[in-house]
Amino acid sequence: MKKLLASVIAALGTAVLPAAAPQPVLHFPANEGSGDILKNVGSAEGCDARIIGTDFQWGDARDGGKAISFLNPPKCVTGKNSCAIVNLKGKMDFTKPFTVMFWVNLDLALLANSQYTIIGNVKSDYGPGWRIIYSYNAFRFIAGGGTAATRDALSLNPGITPHQKGQWHHLGVVCDGEKVKVYLNGIDSASKEMKLGAGHDTLTIGAYDAGYAYGFRGSLSDIKFFGSALTPEQMVAEAQGIKE
Repeated sequence: MKKLLASVIAALGTAVLPAAAPQPVLHFPANEGSGDILKNVGSAEGCDARIIGTDFQWGDARDGGKAISFLNPPKCVTGKNSCAIVNLKGKMDFTKPFTVMFWVNLDLALLANSQYTIIGNVKSDYGPGWRIIYSYNAFRFIAGGGTAATRDALSLNPGITPHQKGQWHHLGVVCDGEKVKVYLNGIDSASKEMKLGAGHDTLTIGAYDAGYAYGFRGSLSDIKFFGSALTPEQMVAEAQGIKE
């Protein structure tokens, strides 16, 4: 994976530098190191994330700073999962083009046959809305319009896009209104035509639907939401932490 990403960066170096990504609407560095608030430093004022529950702690991030670490049980429980909740206040419209990305470190205790919701705004398993999960050793993007017939999913193949638990990885999802692309460590790793419903006007980080189920176990940092579909070049830059 590192060699592949290096080759992409080398190719970009021979061309004109890509335009920098726009300012994110939501940006949670998650480096507070204490307390129960994830401060939003993006353009949407008043959209901080409130952490609920007690199964979390502040751990170390990849860059030497701090990160939020969720310690939800490896086996799914209902109604008792720690998570962070964000009231969007209409600042994001997920039926229009958007990009979401974050750094993630998967806990070694994750079970292969369990499901863990990393982030999402779904109203039910079938939507409306979307969520990013980790299940059967793979990252997955799931969306729907509210019924079983409209539910759709896009999964990464761990055999093609290998990753290790206990290490930091950059995951990004780009939705242009017609197609969804998933990037792992800056590499375009899967794509599919999908339609997304509006979902809740709240985001849940670290569990499903305000902590109801599918609690995540692992660390997250530098969570960003953009109100546009970022380009492949911008996704590579974000995965490397390149600053213009």
